[in-house]
Amino acid sequence: MLCEQERLNNELIVEDWLLAALTVLIRSDLGFGGTVDGK
Repeated sequence: MLCEQERLNNELIVEDWLLAALTVLIRSDLGFGGTVDGK
């Protein structure tokens, strides 16, 4: 039971990380990430 819960938590963390990365990429594409150069 605990292992199952840990696995779910890890998957949620990965999803949050991916969502954050996608948000940064989208903002950069739209020109809001002007402070980040070369990305």
